[in-house]
Amino acid sequence: MRRPLCAAGLVFITMVSLLTLKNIGNIRDHSELEGKARTMEGRVSVVEHRDYEDYSVTYVYLKLTERNDPFDRGAVIRCACSGDLLSGDLSLRPKIGARAGIKGRIQAWSRARNPGMFDQFLYRKALGVECGLKDCEILYVSGDHDRYREFLSEIRNYLGLMLDRVFGIRDGSILRAVALGDKSSLDEETRSMYQRNGIIHILAVSGLHISVLGMGLYGALKKLRVPSFFSVLLSVFFMCSYGLMCGSSASAVRAVTMFSIRMGAVLLKRTYDILTALTTAAIMILASSPLYVTQAGFLFSFTAVLSISAMTPVTDEILMVRSFKGFANKIVSAFTSGIDVALATLPIHTGFYYSFPIISLLINLIVIPLMTVVMAGAVISMILGSLYLPMAYIAAFPVKIVLRIYYLLCVFGDHLPVSSVITGCPPVYRIVLYYLMLSVPFIIKDRCSPTVFVLTSLIAVSLLVFRPAAGFSITFVDVGQGDCIYITDGNGLDILVDGGSSTETGPGERIIAPFLKYNGVGSIEYIFVTHLDSDHYNGITELIEMSSKGGPKIDRVLLNRAVLNNGGEKLNAFSSVCRENGVSICPVKAGDSLVSQRDSLEISCIYPSSDSGDPEEMNEISTVLAVRYGDLTCLLTGDIEGQGETDLTGIIRRNKELQNADILKLAHHGSKNSSSEDFLNALSPGISVISAGKNNRYGHPAPETLKRLDERDIPYLCTIDSGAITFRTAPFSVSRFFSAPSK
Repeated sequence: MRRPLCAAGLVFITMVSLLTLKNIGNIRDHSELEGKARTMEGRVSVVEHRDYEDYSVTYVYLKLTERNDPFDRGAVIRCACSGDLLSGDLSLRPKIGARAGIKGRIQAWSRARNPGMFDQFLYRKALGVECGLKDCEILYVSGDHDRYREFLSEIRNYLGLMLDRVFGIRDGSILRAVALGDKSSLDEETRSMYQRNGIIHILAVSGLHISVLGMGLYGALKKLRVPSFFSVLLSVFFMCSYGLMCGSSASAVRAVTMFSIRMGAVLLKRTYDILTALTTAAIMILASSPLYVTQAGFLFSFTAVLSISAMTPVTDEILMVRSFKGFANKIVSAFTSGIDVALATLPIHTGFYYSFPIISLLINLIVIPLMTVVMAGAVISMILGSLYLPMAYIAAFPVKIVLRIYYLLCVFGDHLPVSSVITGCPPVYRIVLYYLMLSVPFIIKDRCSPTVFVLTSLIAVSLLVFRPAAGFSITFVDVGQGDCIYITDGNGLDILVDGGSSTETGPGERIIAPFLKYNGVGSIEYIFVTHLDSDHYNGITELIEMSSKGGPKIDRVLLNRAVLNNGGEKLNAFSSVCRENGVSICPVKAGDSLVSQRDSLEISCIYPSSDSGDPEEMNEISTVLAVRYGDLTCLLTGDIEGQGETDLTGIIRRNKELQNADILKLAHHGSKNSSSEDFLNALSPGISVISAGKNNRYGHPAPETLKRLDERDIPYLCTIDSGAITFRTAPFSVSRFFSAPSK
């Protein structure tokens, strides 16, 4: 058998991946310890400093030396200490390897509560960090420490400051990420711009860095006639130290491992097999942390290298790249490599980011070759900056030009009508079909023509990104303490009702926008804002601001006339945001209806009327909507209460079509002042849904309200217990994002 180690490694990787994915739901997240005071004692493993807008934090990663129930010995805890401990008194700085005692309150990593939401818990667990400790106080730090790792840390900090000094804060932060694996000072605008245009991969230590540094060092030592044994030993030692200094990310470990195996092959005069080296690196990483199989960075890194090593030689043969000569050959070869990487990693793009940046195919043809200039220029600038600063400015000039080119390419991509395609998240079976179809040209490579290669690739992509009509659904998105409801008829009509939160930071950007992308939604035709309380519309404001920066396109916002007449300063501010981003505000009143083109979905405003007087509370004039799809009726009540709920109860008693509604969105997050006995008796819903935040300060849902539901045998679901809640028709079904007992 060829490559027996590679084959055995693939079996191991497959088994570990399947077992890990099967048991993800059983991993303890320590949420029951949230906020509890603890004192942790251990060895300092990493120290990071980060500056935010109005404060700074030093994160001290502590590896426990004794069990601290429920944390085992060896568990890593991230301790957040206020201020900059790196630039202060060195005697008080926690050094790598030193023993330390730190007191604080437990911060459990948050889990995803909606489709598309970033899962901080899985990300941190994959990195081996059990939980956080906030509001920390350092009780003691011992004098003994790991001198070598502390030396590497100091070198990294020194070189980072040198990059800032030579290139400026903005370019310096990019080069810190590229050359030192330090993303702590990278601004969100740059990160987002690079991600939208498909070049975020350059901000990670990878094989390119190793090629520039490791092979460069090995070549230099050989030219200096250093014996092979010492050339290999020094090169491997240097690159292992470099990977350790840069934080030992998955891509860095992969690159350093493969480089070390390559150098070992040189020393032993054996043939270097890139697939065996790649498999060995994957085994090492997964053996230390199996949860890396859930991380996009790990999958991108290994899949990209696999595609270049296994797919590109065959693709070059099929497309007859060798028929091109000279410079044309290099251009065509680079293009085919880019196509192979794009095809191989497309399921990762769609599975983690729910879109694919088409423009990246073009941009990467320019970006990747120029990365050698960036990496080499950054290294030279750091060395010269340590010797004679003016020379560093000269060496930095080409790098600044390249970074400017990157910026202009991203601006160009952002201004294209279609720079990326929102695909939504494909189900597993379509990913399997995609790779099976994609493998056909490589199985029949001797008989495969360029036409067959192109056709099979197009069919594979179609299988992955094609989204058949899924029918009507209504989802109550978990935004914490707030409301957000997504409605679709399954035929291209997508609607939001509210979108805000008083407990979650950035609900529009962090929760609602990813949820929409996960579902393949690139535009929202209508957004109903029931009233202008922040927990109902602050996320909508974010979505509107994002619409011109790669976010979902928004056509119009609907506000009821009573809110338009009583909105005050909140309305003025919201209207200004809409106007600046080209979103129109349309008035709506009781009696108005929105009907889909196929007459399958109808959304009617049943309250308030246009002649509603001045309310005592804005909640009293919340828009109330009746959603009908076939035989299904759903009542969405905003925050209606007081006189508004009394008026609504009368409307329901006079309208038999509203009585016995299938689904009721409980008003005002289940507060005790809403969903009165008269209202529930008049409506008699089949099931009710409560949107509220965990441990919210209002005590929602109120025990009194839940008691009224129980007395009438009205079952209910709450986002606190279930995350996002989705109702579908044909056949009728209810799904919750995570399992919890029904109530």
